[in-house]
Amino acid sequence: MSNIPEIYNLKSKKILVVSTDAGSGLFLSPVIKKLKLHNFVKVVSGTYSAITFDNQKIAYNHINSQISFERLAKSLLYEEKYEILLLGTNLGPSLE
Repeated sequence: MSNIPEIYNLKSKKILVVSTDAGSGLFLSPVIKKLKLHNFVKVVSGTYSAITFDNQKIAYNHINSQISFERLAKSLLYEEKYEILLLGTNLGPSLE
C-alpha cells in the first residue's frame, strides 16, 4: 500500500529532504514541489542532485563537502525538529 496520497495531504509540517544523487533528486522533485505548497520544506543537496534541483527550480542548501557526513547529519537533525525526513538513495556511502 502506498502512502504517497497521504504525504501529499500534509499541512504545516517541517520536512527535511536530503538528496545527493541526480536520480534521487529527479524522483523527489515533484514531491518537494507539492509538499512546499503547504509545508516548511528544507532541501539539502549534494553536487549531482543540485544540477537536478537547479533545472527544476527548487531552492536547496548545498552540502559542505569539507564536513563529515556524520557531523553534517547530526547538525541537520539537531538544528530543527523535523517531523518528516525524505531521503534519496545512492550507490555508495553518502549523507542519506
